[in-house]
Formats: sequence, structure tokens, C-alpha cells
Amino acid sequence: MNNCGLKAYLDGKNAITIVTDTESSFTINGNFLGAYFAYKYNQFIVYKAHYNVNLNETYIIKDEHSNATKLEVRYFTKTNEFDDMFYYDKDDLGPTYSKEKTTFKVWAPIASKVVLQYEVNNEVLEEVMERKDKGVFEITIEKDLAKALYVYKVTNNSKTEIVLDPYAYSSNANSKKSAVIDLNLFKESKRINVKELKSVSEAIIYELSVRDFSMDGSLGNDVKGLFNAFLKHGIKTSKGNPIGIDYIKELGVTHVQLMPIFDFVTVNETNISERYNWGYDPFGYNTLEGSFASSANNPYCRIKEAKAMIDEFHRNGIRVNVDVVFNHTYAFLESNFNKLVPNYFYLMDDNGNLSNGSFCGNDIDTTRKMVHKYFVDMCKRYVTLYHIDGIRFDLMGILTKELIMDIYQECKQLNPSFMMYGEGWNMPSMLPEYRRASLNNANQIPNIAFFNDYFRDIVSGKSYNNFSNQKGYLAGNTDLFYEFVKAMRGSVEKGCYFQNASSSINYCECHDNFTLYDKLKITNFNNTEEERNKIQLCCIAATLLAEGIPFLHCGVEFNRTKFGVENSYNASDEINMIRWNNVDIYEKNIKAVKDFIKIRKEFSCFKEINRKSIGNTIDAQIEGNVLSLTYAYEGELVVLLFNPSSKKQRVTLKGDFRLYANTFGFTKSDDKTYNQISVPSFEFVMLIK
Repeated sequence: MNNCGLKAYLDGKNAITIVTDTESSFTINGNFLGAYFAYKYNQFIVYKAHYNVNLNETYIIKDEHSNATKLEVRYFTKTNEFDDMFYYDKDDLGPTYSKEKTTFKVWAPIASKVVLQYEVNNEVLEEVMERKDKGVFEITIEKDLAKALYVYKVTNNSKTEIVLDPYAYSSNANSKKSAVIDLNLFKESKRINVKELKSVSEAIIYELSVRDFSMDGSLGNDVKGLFNAFLKHGIKTSKGNPIGIDYIKELGVTHVQLMPIFDFVTVNETNISERYNWGYDPFGYNTLEGSFASSANNPYCRIKEAKAMIDEFHRNGIRVNVDVVFNHTYAFLESNFNKLVPNYFYLMDDNGNLSNGSFCGNDIDTTRKMVHKYFVDMCKRYVTLYHIDGIRFDLMGILTKELIMDIYQECKQLNPSFMMYGEGWNMPSMLPEYRRASLNNANQIPNIAFFNDYFRDIVSGKSYNNFSNQKGYLAGNTDLFYEFVKAMRGSVEKGCYFQNASSSINYCECHDNFTLYDKLKITNFNNTEEERNKIQLCCIAATLLAEGIPFLHCGVEFNRTKFGVENSYNASDEINMIRWNNVDIYEKNIKAVKDFIKIRKEFSCFKEINRKSIGNTIDAQIEGNVLSLTYAYEGELVVLLFNPSSKKQRVTLKGDFRLYANTFGFTKSDDKTYNQISVPSFEFVMLIK
């Protein structure tokens, strides 16, 4: 077909855009098309027209010079009319398996043809799928397809693409093909009961990477980087200290947060030594990452082993949250989503320019109804199939408030202890500000918590490259006294983020940016290693005893270093892996953090939620350089003293107090009381009256 620079697009319901390099009139399938001049750019002329279009038909547009082109569906997929026409509200997309037959359903509303290509008993077969209502293509194969691999061959705008099923439950290695899964094999797997989470302020979250956790080989070379590493018990260091999941249990945290465990691109699942990556480059949200499974080519293996890992955490009284990256995909043009329904899944302006608030080249468009439904469906799957207890959202501010609230409500019904939180940074996305699930709108989405960068910046100091030399309060910047008090009160005062402290995820270190140990080596280079260690313990104590939800990065308690690498997302295993021998080196630190965790669990005054009760609970004073925080607790008083200076200082107390804990955890129990006490430099003291 000769188009000679002529192109035609369906950009709205019955709204046609024609782009040509010469003035002309037009016909559509032989009928006159009343097109009008819209504008000119460079050598091209743009015409607009309206015509009643049926997406099941092919339309040929010709100009008066005998050039012709097929009408392609373009930005019509971005309209509300498209959503209204094609929204599919049933819960049967993907493969529905039984031993006798499997039914496949895929949503591809602008496709002219969809072919199921499947492989069973080493034979590759193809069947044309039938178009049904709402743009769903369907076919039933009358045979046992358990373990069968398959793809869809989808033809949009005369171009055929190989597409994986976004609703499949698994795949083969490196997501070459989707897999049919017999879910009956997992139905007997019941949720293992864990102590109910009555309030999110009871949560103590411990972030870790599946790969980093076991790559040093201490848990066995057979489980390096795998889900199975979390099934290892009874392994100890040379000094008899437990490591692995036994270590996490003894530490006392209530939740682990797993960095991305769903399918990502930049690790070869059959040879993980080729390349390292955290996994924030998603390919599929329905399939687990195969590099964490003992056999990436066995589609059942990753499901079985991930479930076994989560069950093992639950048996040990630890809940499991997962880190999801719903804000972007690794690529746009190569994305299964874009191949399935071009443009639909991605945020873009009226000219087709992609939103890039993620700084990864694209942003997912969660304003679209089927995108919204997809992510709700996936989260419900995470809860029902894998028994997860919470979700952490990467760059949550790129997602809509409506999506976040719907996910929370649906998952909370499935798991009463379910919790949700995320990064609320206000990214430069094309999503309107008022719709964003960002910190700016935190008070409009109750029950959702946010990473509190205010807390981090005030307590320990900013930890990213251009600002990494800035000290926080506990690192010695005593000018931040008032800000530190606000942070310890849950950031609920005027000028802070929240109306409720349960919205605050308090942290000084996470997977992003410098570890706290590396950060303090920059800001406090003049201090000794011993002094920096005390500052680090004070930061952890503040994190665990502040109002809000405490969050610890795996290894912060044994001074984890990434050797000065600020952003280690693709650095190497040598930079990122946990070194379990540090458990012996930093026994004193670990004992202190265990004690801080016990203190948080014991004293309800550290778990206040609303602004009024916090105001009535906590009083703050300064004497010299020592900050005194006094808590009302069940008829008693609890006092926390922080000395962020390089000099020991004596503090006068209002009454007689018993020493309870300090920088290195619980102190020896005796009946001695104090009305004055010396607080060593860069240390913390807790007393009870």
C-alpha cells in the first residue's frame, strides 16, 4: 500500500487524525471523509475528522493523490470513552485450569487477531482465539495443559507481537513464555497464624534482599541468593551466634520487608553471577523472580519455594511485606503491556510524550480502569496465594490515591493485619497533583503510611550524594533540637507531614543511598570509630522509640557497609551482600538493638498515634546539649536523654529515677535511684520514675 507520508490515527471515539505532507481531501473505505485543517508542523499537515468507527473493521483512508493508509488506533486508548466501552469487570482473565481443559482469556480490545501458541509434550500448537465482549479474546483447549508453556500472538494495527499473559501465575526462565499452573497443588497451603497486628504502630519492619541475605555462603552454597536460604535453621557463627532466619527471630522484629521478588529484567535467571541488580526494573507483576528459585525453568519451583519461605517466616512469628514497583516498567516499547494494548498502560500527554516522574523512561497510568483493576487483582493474589501481610510501594506518589485505597480495602478484608506504606515523594509525573498518592496528600489517604525523610534528615542527616555531608541532630548538629523533638513525636506537628503518627515510617537507613555507617564516616570523619558506633546506636534507638512505625535496614545493627557506594543497585554481590561474620564482631551492638526492640514492645508510650495523645504524653526540655524527652506511662514517667555532643554532661532530673537502659541496651537492675545523672558524649540514657 502506497502511503507516501500519509498516516491516519484514531485518537478518540470516532476522532481521526490525518498526517500528510501535501494538501488534500480524503475518503474512508470509499466514502467521503469531511476532514478539516488543524495545524502544520515542519513539512507535515495535520487534519482532523470525525467518523463512526467500528474497531472490529479495517478502514482505509485515501487522499486525492491515490495515496492510501490503514487507520491505526493510537490515543483513543487513553480516553474515558475507551475505558467505558471496554472495561471488563470479571475475575477470570488469564488461564483457568482443570485436568480436563484450560480456558485462556486475554484483554486486547483493539486487536484484530489473537492467536494462542502453546507447547505441550514437546509439540508447539496454535489456535486462533475468539473475540468476546469488552475486547476479551477467549479459547478453551480440551486437554490437560498442566505445565504447558504459552504466549499470545497479538495483532494490533497490522503488527503482530509475541505477548506474555499478564495474568499468568508463572513462567519459564527469563520470562520467555507464560506457564499454565495447576493451583490445586497449592490449595492445601493454609495461612499460618501469626499474632494479630492490632495497630500498625506495633510493627517493627526489617528490610532485606533475598539475594543479599545468603550470598556470602554462610547459610550454604546450595542456597546462595535463593528463597530456600530462609528455610535454613541451626546455623551458627564460630562464636555460637545464630544467623539466617534464626537471627531475625532472635532480633525480635515483627515484619520483614522483602525487596522486589516479582519478575525483573536485569538478572539472568539461569546465571545470576553475570549481573547484580536489586530488582526495581520490573517486567511482570504476576510472576515471581526466577533467579531466587532453585530451578528458574520450572514454573512451579518459584511459587513453591517463595510460599515455603513466607510460611517459614510465619512459623517463626514474623510477618512478611513485599516491595512492589507499580510505577514503571523496565521498558516501554518492549513491554508486554504496550504490545497488548498500545499506549493504554502508560502516562503520556496529548502528543504521545511519555511521563517520566520515575526517571526510568516511563510511568504507569493508574488512572485507566483496567490498569487500576490489574494492580488490585495482583495485590489480592499476593495475599491469597502467597499469604503476604503488607505491601511497600516504590515511588507511590506516581500512583493514584484511588488505587492505593482500593488495594488497601480489598487486601484488608483478606488479611485483617494487612498494612500498606510507600515512598510518597512528589515526583514530576504527568499525573495531576490532586490525584497522587504522595506525601502532599497523606492526610487524604488514611491507614497508609509513608517513608518519613524528615525523620531521617533530622535524626542522622541526609544520606544521598549531594547532601551526604550534612549532619543530623544525633551526629552533632545540635541546632536541630526543635526539629528532632518533632521527629520523635511522629512528625504530627504543624509544619510536618502527618495528622497521625501511624502514617510515619521512621528510618535512618534503607536500601537506597549510603548506609548509616558509611554516612557517618563522611559527616563525622573527625570522630573515632567508637564515637561513630555510639552515634549509630543512638540513631537506631531514636528510630525504635519514636512515635510512628520503626523501619530498620538489614545489617544496620552490625554497622553494615557498602564500602562508600551511595547507590548500589547494580554494584555487585561483594558490595551488597550481608556478611554474617559481623554478627560476632558487633555482638554488643546487636544486644543493644534487641533490647531497644523489647523496650518498644513493652512500653505503650512509644506507640501513641494521634496528635493530641502524643502532645499529652511527651514533654521536651534541653539542658546544655542534652535533650530530655519525658513520657507519661501508666502512672509512671519515662525519660529519654540524648547527648549529641562530644562532651559528657550532667543532667538534673525532676525527682528520683531508676536507670533502665542506655546506648548499649538494658542496664543492670538494682534499686538505686538518681536525681542527677551524667550522660556520656554521643550516648543515650533511659530512666523510669
